[in-house]
Amino acid sequence: MKSLTRILALIFISLVLLCCKKEGFINSKDAQIALSADTLHFDTVFTSTGSITQKFKIFNTNNQKLKLDRVKLMGGPGSPFRINVDGASTDEATDLEIAANDSMYVFVSVTINPNNSSLPFVVQDSILVSFNSNEEFLQLEAYGQNAHFLRSRIISADTSFTNDLPYVILGGLLVDSNVTLTLGAGCRIY
Repeated sequence: MKSLTRILALIFISLVLLCCKKEGFINSKDAQIALSADTLHFDTVFTSTGSITQKFKIFNTNNQKLKLDRVKLMGGPGSPFRINVDGASTDEATDLEIAANDSMYVFVSVTINPNNSSLPFVVQDSILVSFNSNEEFLQLEAYGQNAHFLRSRIISADTSFTNDLPYVILGGLLVDSNVTLTLGAGCRIY
């Protein structure tokens, strides 16, 4: 009976040790990732309104778990871009795990501050993805445009819109009767 107890104890201990095997991370410099894009382009974004949210994926193409050292918005907190990594809004996330042959989403949006330019302008930044002493960069590019913003406006006197900047109408625009709204040549209204 004692030998049966010993055998059962050895089997139990063996099972516990086999079941508790910890899955390791690939830590070779030869490890690979793939990004679903090399650049995210944001079409014309009117200043101070914000953009749609775009996304890209980081793929772990290895047969083992991979730990990302960091996913970092290179412009930091002063960047017009914002990122959400693994469910957290941040400008830098660290020690992120991606299972073997799995992926992770990164969401990106941009809000461009107004300036004195009447012409569209470009804002840029990049996102660093570092792992196992390797670095990959994803470029960010947005076209900004200053504009005249009209929110739920009633025009009650004769008014002229010029073509210096686009006009963005939010919530409607009403022109009173007996009032003239003149649109200059090349005037853009959104």
